[in-house]
Amino acid sequence: MLMLAMTRRLTEGIEKVRKEATIGAPTGHTLQGKKVGIIGGGKIGKTFEKMCTAAFGMQTCSTTSKSSRRELEDLLRTSDIVSVHCPLTENTRGLLGKKELEMMKRSAVLINTARGHIVDKHALAKALQENSLQGYATDVFWDEPADPSDPFLDLPNVLVTPHMLSSTHEFFDAIADRCAENVKAVFIDNNPSVLQNRIV
Repeated sequence: MLMLAMTRRLTEGIEKVRKEATIGAPTGHTLQGKKVGIIGGGKIGKTFEKMCTAAFGMQTCSTTSKSSRRELEDLLRTSDIVSVHCPLTENTRGLLGKKELEMMKRSAVLINTARGHIVDKHALAKALQENSLQGYATDVFWDEPADPSDPFLDLPNVLVTPHMLSSTHEFFDAIADRCAENVKAVFIDNNPSVLQNRIV
């Protein structure tokens, strides 16, 4: 959702049609043939990678916690879109700072649906203000909920949603079902070895 919104300049289009009679603008980019770099090789990252190739015809590359520094740098330098899906740990806090953001293409979009602190906020704001990065889309913030008065939210090339991408009725139903299965496993079947805590 965020990837499409950024590359097709959806928020700009919505704002434009509310202010003036217009059609066919702004002009965005198609995803087909573009390269998406995925930071994080867990279930979510792998699922996202499959979606990018199958649904959009994109090229993909990815890094995991076992990847080398050089592999991360290659991903940053060659990707049209960089999407962050790794957990926040001591090793990933500030993973994308000034040096890493400068490696990215000026036309690149950075997407973060993992945790805010994986990206250095000040370095990111500077890159966006100087247009050395096309845009940033995120469903996570450094402090949640985000402060509506935060100047970062006013940057024109930023798209922020309130940590809501998993907030669907179906997802919460699945969580309830999983909880019920876990309770049954422990208290009725006496088999805690089958406990699960993930939906994806």
